[in-house]
Amino acid sequence: MSSFRSLRVHPVVGLLAAALAACLCLASPDVRAQAPASDQPWAASAYFPGAEDLRFPSLPEGAELLSLENGLQVLLLPNPLQPMTGIFTQVRVGSAYEDFRTSGMSHMLEHLLFNGTEKYDQEALYALADRHGAYNNANTTSWYTNFMTILPSIEVAAGVELQSQMLFHSTLPAENFAKEQQPVLGELAQAR
Repeated sequence: MSSFRSLRVHPVVGLLAAALAACLCLASPDVRAQAPASDQPWAASAYFPGAEDLRFPSLPEGAELLSLENGLQVLLLPNPLQPMTGIFTQVRVGSAYEDFRTSGMSHMLEHLLFNGTEKYDQEALYALADRHGAYNNANTTSWYTNFMTILPSIEVAAGVELQSQMLFHSTLPAENFAKEQQPVLGELAQAR
């Protein structure tokens, strides 16, 4: 498995804070949440009544919803008062979609994506973020894996390059699997 190309990106992405200049959100064409069928015991609606009917709220004034040729939607929320940009991508992959055989793989994959791409090794990825003043991080929940890059607005092209390399061109180096396993297990232990 060398990329996330086959995963669909979810339409709902959050705003980090009012301090962000813009929020660039990648989303699938379908604006409804895609919870599993409600007859399954782990379905979203079993825990959150009405989850099968989640929808975008009205877009704020000045927001733009753009559709790319590949069907991806980009939500731009400008805030001219701040010189920062946040790039948030939410991928529909999390522990709720795992079974006993694949348990923990969403979180593990999130960690592995920071270990190198076809164009950048891990050191070069981190150097790219540092060179452009970017905060680059991710987290995995039950339903989604969220990727966030926050950087000065004038560096937005570098932020898009960094995140797209990680999401679509990761090499998932086998030699880093054991190294990443320890932090993932530590985070699980800490959460419990």
